[in-house]
Amino acid sequence: HILIATGSRAHRPDIPGQELAITSDEALSLEELPKRAVILGGGYIAVEFASIWRGMGSTVDLCFRKELPLRGFDDEMRAVVARNLEGRGITMHPCTTLTKAFVITNCWFG
Repeated sequence: HILIATGSRAHRPDIPGQELAITSDEALSLEELPKRAVILGGGYIAVEFASIWRGMGSTVDLCFRKELPLRGFDDEMRAVVARNLEGRGITMHPCTTLTKAFVITNCWFG
């Protein structure tokens, strides 16, 4: 048996206002559910957080650089996931790159 764990570290984007953002690691330690969340990324961790927080009542925007989330997965499946996320009330922002983060009424945007 062989296990290859490539690993990855969560990081804040290198943009003005990055100190207002949290990583997925810190999101696991929040004491309160965010009322609104802007999630940067289209990978499975971003999609999971978007789904969980939306399911618990948060308003969620999911921003990602490609046309569909979950790059590297089957394109048909990616399209189905995107439709399902939208159907759950998650606002999708494909082909989006955040350039800054700032606070508006106790939430962060970019």
